[in-house]
Amino acid sequence: MNKMGKLDGLNEEDKRFLKNLETRVHSIKNSSFIPNMGGRTIPVALDDYKESKLTVDEIEKVLSISESASNVVLRPLQSNFGFFPCYEVLFLGGNFPGTEGERNYLLRFSKHQLPEGYNFNRLKEYFCSKDNLRKAGFAGIKFETEENAYDY
Repeated sequence: MNKMGKLDGLNEEDKRFLKNLETRVHSIKNSSFIPNMGGRTIPVALDDYKESKLTVDEIEKVLSISESASNVVLRPLQSNFGFFPCYEVLFLGGNFPGTEGERNYLLRFSKHQLPEGYNFNRLKEYFCSKDNLRKAGFAGIKFETEENAYDY
């Protein structure tokens, strides 16, 4: 927060930190599948969560950035097939209330990459915070707040 208590936008140093962390823990893998034996191949992009875990310092910095930047939202997601929760740090640019302006993810990580002592309930304190929900709502983003919505 700035000296006046208002949220500031994401700075370049924090953006670089998130993108570098993204490179270490996640990538997008292009694949394809044939649904219902229809014979037609459909291309898909799948999240590939790497074996690397986040350190306590890294997750604390991620949480701090998501709290302090006015154009960043932390939200839970489902894994590729809904077997476990994942998380996304999302950059919001050029949004107007209730619209779907520019949305670019900066970082995705899974529950398996969290350091010891961090879990859905601990991160829920951040993604369900008043400020995070306000930023998400402003951008027209909705998400479930209970862990059972993200795993089987």
